[in-house]
Amino acid sequence: MKVKEKIEEQLEKRKNQFMEVFKKYDNTFGEEKKRAKQELEMAETRVRELEIVLKMFEE
Repeated sequence: MKVKEKIEEQLEKRKNQFMEVFKKYDNTFGEEKKRAKQELEMAETRVRELEIVLKMFEE
């Protein structure tokens, strides 16, 4: 498997994880919502990092 394909596969996994965390964030309240927001921000960062790496491979 090529490196680019591995990155694309990982990106899809990270996007799915992001959606799971987003659903959790959307359904929580109070103190738990603060923790969920931090998780959401981390998940978003991971997705963006992989998008940047993938973009570098396409150039």
